Amino acid sequence: MVEPDVSQALRTGPFAVALDVAVEASGLTLERLAVLLGDRGVGLSRATLSYWRSGRSRPERAGSLAALPVLEDILAVPAGSLTALLRARGSEPRWAHRPRGSVSRRRLWPGRPALLVDIDAPPDGQLEFLAIDDLFVVESGATRLLQVRLVVRAMRDNVTRAVVFYEADHDGPPPQWTGFSHCRPGRVRTEGRVSVAELILGHRLHVGEHAVLKYELRFAVGPEATDRYYRTFTRPCRLWACQVVFTGALPARVLGYRQRHLGDDPADVTELWTGDDRTAVTVVEDVRPGIVGLYWRT
Repeated sequence: MVEPDVSQALRTGPFAVALDVAVEASGLTLERLAVLLGDRGVGLSRATLSYWRSGRSRPERAGSLAALPVLEDILAVPAGSLTALLRARGSEPRWAHRPRGSVSRRRLWPGRPALLVDIDAPPDGQLEFLAIDDLFVVESGATRLLQVRLVVRAMRDNVTRAVVFYEADHDGPPPQWTGFSHCRPGRVRTEGRVSVAELILGHRLHVGEHAVLKYELRFAVGPEATDRYYRTFTRPCRLWACQVVFTGALPARVLGYRQRHLGDDPADVTELWTGDDRTAVTVVEDVRPGIVGLYWRT
């Protein structure tokens, strides 16, 4: 049985996205895939498969096209499903479905796929995130407020939606998604501590066009109040600016940090200054995939 997110990618394309999702779902490395193809008499190098997967090139020569049925069989996708995505060549723009240096949503967010399928999320990489501004308010009571501003650029034509995520580090009721600007809310799904929201853009974007999207989340915290705020990046981002405002007790220390994956020890720990405005600020340029955040100690 084909996984739901693979079926969606095969249905919507483009070819590079569908191939990427199918390879990832198979659990095969490109090296192993090339070996399996070779065992069946198909000579495709790892580099060629990588180019197809990233969108840098597509199967065009007779030999490459003849290899697709074998590739489909190894990846356990319906016969002809990848080949069919090549027929729309004239209408499909050349674009890299994920910016160079990015990782898939699955790798950093292993709990996302089911929610993404449920919300019918668009393929990853339709939008490039140029800047993200986060304002996290630690209120004196049992509530928290997060205000987010996204500066995005379309990587393909006819982009109408974006998908954003929030993962709590505590159990509690689902967050309230509010404060939308230049977009409106679509479907919202929550499972455990992860909440996913669909943003319907104010207007259709074409390649190279920009938009500024804003939204807010308000949520309650339990007895173990949140003592950190972080953002998970699956792709490069030119600038991340984060402000944490303390309206109640001021912590003794606020520290910035990075992590490769959740659960890793914090790295690049830096002490942050909190002034009379009771705000700690961190600005990170050229963010790479991983986790960047702040934590505080009373």
